[in-house]
Amino acid sequence: NYAIIIQNDPDTSLCAALTPSSSASQIRDAMQCAVNTYISPSQIECGSFSVAKKTQVTTLSDGTQSTTLTLEVTFQRDNVFPFSLLAVNIEALTGTSNLTSTVRRTRFHSTFPSGDFTLEYKHQNNEVTKVVVPYNADRKTMQDIFQTYISPEINVNVEISQYYNSYTWTITFINPRGFIPLLHMNSSNVIGDHVTSSVTKYQNGSTTSLWFDPMPAWMTEIPLREMSTAKDLSNVEVYVRGDTG
Repeated sequence: NYAIIIQNDPDTSLCAALTPSSSASQIRDAMQCAVNTYISPSQIECGSFSVAKKTQVTTLSDGTQSTTLTLEVTFQRDNVFPFSLLAVNIEALTGTSNLTSTVRRTRFHSTFPSGDFTLEYKHQNNEVTKVVVPYNADRKTMQDIFQTYISPEINVNVEISQYYNSYTWTITFINPRGFIPLLHMNSSNVIGDHVTSSVTKYQNGSTTSLWFDPMPAWMTEIPLREMSTAKDLSNVEVYVRGDTG
């Protein structure tokens, strides 16, 4: 068996003993169990991570085989400070010789971004309005940018989703209706790792609307002689027409 130490404390070894045949998911579950069991929430540097496992067998010049077990742990959180390195304890591994273990950091995590991007909106008269937007603008901020800074005649609904440092704004134009030129983003002033930006149009707006013609008076008129008998009353018809046919 071997153990992964997730904190500089001998009591924070994993909840389950690991063997060379343990799968990546078993290793991850054991690490997650140790985090939840031994470390207080205020001391957890990162509780979200994934584990990948790779085993490589190499035949040496003397005919013997060397087995290398590599575990890659990816912490899924952004932080301005480096995380503490994990440690590995292989004292309980038996049945082979020349055992060694190494822990190294393959890359630093991405840092918190900063700065802002420029959003360009082209009006129907071909004038272009440019607005500076914070890289992490919330729904209310993005709504105000369209309705206050671009044009008071614009009315939009905004939905926002976030995945770590990635932000997606879905903007639905209520007014103006119909075709709206594609927005443009310039994220060159956003400081961060591998910054990219794009704009995608999901669908064009429609100018179609529904309206009701006034109901003719004769449609609701019923002869008195029919009202005084047991006959069925006449039906009332409603006509709906779209202004585009």
